[in-house]
Amino acid sequence: MNVTQISKRTYAFTVHTQNPSLSAGSEVECGVNGTTIWAGHSPDDHDLKCETDLKSAECSWNRGRRTHLVGKSRMTVYSMNGRNCTKANEVSQSREVTQYTCNPELSMGEKNWTLTARNPLGSVVLTYTADLSHRIRIQPPEKVTSEVHARNATIHWSLKLQKYSNLSLLCQVELTHADHKQQVNGSGMGLSSLVLEDLQPHRYYSVAVRCATAKHFWKWSDWSSIHKFQTKEDCPKALDMWFQRKSKDNAVILWKALSDVDSNGRIKGYKVTWGGTEHNCELSQRSYVLPLGDGNADHTATVIAFNSACSSPPSKITIPRWTGDANVSASEILGNDDGFHLSWSANVGASCGYIVDWCPTYSGQDCVAEWVKVPAGTTEVRSQSVFIPGSFKPGERYSLSIYACSQGPPKLLHKMEGYVKEMAPADPVQNLKVTEEGSTVVLLWEAVPPWSQRGFIRGYNIYLNNNSHPSVNIANPDARKHIFDNMPNSSYSFTVKAYTSAGEDNGVEMSIKLNHQADQPILAILLSLGSMTLLLFLIPVMYYHRRWMKEKFYPDIPKPKLPDDWSASTMLDGRTVDVTQCPCDTLHIVTNLKEESGEGLKEHSNSTMERRYFSQLNERPLQRPLNLALPVGPAHVSSISLGSCQTYITYTELQTPTVRSGLPSTDDAQSSEDYKPQNSAASPTEPQGIPPHPILMGDYQPQFSPHLLPATELNVCLDTPTSVSSFTPLLSNDVMENSQDQSAFPSSSWYHRCLPDTNYSNPTYCLTNLSAPPL
Repeated sequence: MNVTQISKRTYAFTVHTQNPSLSAGSEVECGVNGTTIWAGHSPDDHDLKCETDLKSAECSWNRGRRTHLVGKSRMTVYSMNGRNCTKANEVSQSREVTQYTCNPELSMGEKNWTLTARNPLGSVVLTYTADLSHRIRIQPPEKVTSEVHARNATIHWSLKLQKYSNLSLLCQVELTHADHKQQVNGSGMGLSSLVLEDLQPHRYYSVAVRCATAKHFWKWSDWSSIHKFQTKEDCPKALDMWFQRKSKDNAVILWKALSDVDSNGRIKGYKVTWGGTEHNCELSQRSYVLPLGDGNADHTATVIAFNSACSSPPSKITIPRWTGDANVSASEILGNDDGFHLSWSANVGASCGYIVDWCPTYSGQDCVAEWVKVPAGTTEVRSQSVFIPGSFKPGERYSLSIYACSQGPPKLLHKMEGYVKEMAPADPVQNLKVTEEGSTVVLLWEAVPPWSQRGFIRGYNIYLNNNSHPSVNIANPDARKHIFDNMPNSSYSFTVKAYTSAGEDNGVEMSIKLNHQADQPILAILLSLGSMTLLLFLIPVMYYHRRWMKEKFYPDIPKPKLPDDWSASTMLDGRTVDVTQCPCDTLHIVTNLKEESGEGLKEHSNSTMERRYFSQLNERPLQRPLNLALPVGPAHVSSISLGSCQTYITYTELQTPTVRSGLPSTDDAQSSEDYKPQNSAASPTEPQGIPPHPILMGDYQPQFSPHLLPATELNVCLDTPTSVSSFTPLLSNDVMENSQDQSAFPSSSWYHRCLPDTNYSNPTYCLTNLSAPPL
């Protein structure tokens, strides 16, 4: 470096440095010798100001940049108007102090103040001219107190110097509540109090006070100490009330808990008035169930909240009559992550606005609706600004309803269902089935449970053999079936997945193996075996059913039973079979032995009649008349044989009968005690000369009169056997065809009586043989 020798032991040189020295200085070497130097700055003080609090004067200034000169001999020294500033000199070496003060002599009126700051590297001189009466800074207020009410409070404080009472003061109260600060200003001569209005009841506040001169305003004083107080309670605000209809007979009224701002105190409980009766509810209760009873009428309920001060104004709701939800159908709606954006047309009946309520769709009876009230004239609601934050969950379906508010019951305008954010279904389709019909494969499934859909189902994808891309897309959410035609023989794996706008579910898989050509013979064999089994089962059933029908409705007609010795009977040799009593029947023999005309006897003699007669007319046993004598011989042979419970009576070759001494005459027959004729007059169709009453044997009573039946019915008896129950002919026409002369049998002959006019328990048979043997 360039060195200049000043004296024998003194040298001068110049060193340029970029940074000030450390507190210990910087070492400088010169050969074997050296020294320590301090590099720094001259004083940089500025902004000198002077003021007074009416007790003393005080001047203050800012230090500016640091000098970096450490040590008593190198410190900055301050003096004002030739007098040391003791306070400033004491802290001049402190790095933290940036503003210095000095207390000169107090004097009013305009005056000059000169400040000198000096250190080894230089000095600075500051000058300030002012009238201290215009530079008054009063001391901070003290002893702050409050007089508190529900919605206002009066703050009081004291001033340190009596001189301040003669000054026009401007004071400011800083009100703090829940980290919210508010300044309230007031002015007046010697001001010492200020009223705070529009406070919230039952709230905690803190205040601080500062003042300044209103005339020649210079500076605010420092803040006073902080004072805290609590306002008193007041009547709560009206409750936000709504209703939720559970059924026709029940409704639930709901209300929201009042906020701290609206409760105006500590809520002690609620009172519900309905049907003229007041019901008390606990503090934690937010609903009340109304048993409406009659769901076809409107019902009104009110709710109030009360605290220690008073009760809130009553909140009133009119519950409309039950109409169900049939009149309004729900539409789909999609929201965003924050909520739903709703819009609707204005309704002229919405005098007090609209109510939007919502609830999770599948929460059932446990759902407690949330709602928000919209002022009249507004037709849009954004959930992020109105709805409760975080009240909507992604993937959960919500039912939203919009009502018009009026003086009467609210009116339902719209219903919507939707998601704030759709997600893929949580569960797959249900009950997937795969059926085979030859070369056709049919897939059947049921829908995803509604609570697991987590979005609107838009359709279904069907994957074949685990392909990465769907083989079939069904864009119909209501589809439950799909058919694959003409599928060749192979093994197939089908996966059905339902999808929403957010994606697919995990799907459900079913497999099937097609072999329809081999299955056809097996199917034919199974069908044949089934048909044969069914046929073998039906044959015995039908057989026994036919037997049952035959036995119940058309039993077999018993055939006439002939005696074993019929062929050896004495039809020609004149032998007679004895008549024995039938244990269950009574035999009645009727014949007409009276001659009327030769022609009639001839006609009777040319015919052979065989008659069988069975009946159970009487319960008493058979009694043969004591005076009965049957003709015996070739010309008159009568064979009587009795079977078990059946009596066979055969008349062979009835010739001209001869009345024997043992037989009763006609008059005797008429006078018989046992005979009781049922018809007293002869039929007009009887041939002339025939007596009206035949000769009677024993206790016989005629069963019917021939003239009561038409000739056609009587002739049927000669044609075919007849069932007593149905009067069906019993004898075939062969009998009549063998007759030589059918006209020989008048309608009033005895064989017409073979057909009874009543039903009997045993059948009656008529057998007539018209072939006559040679005389």
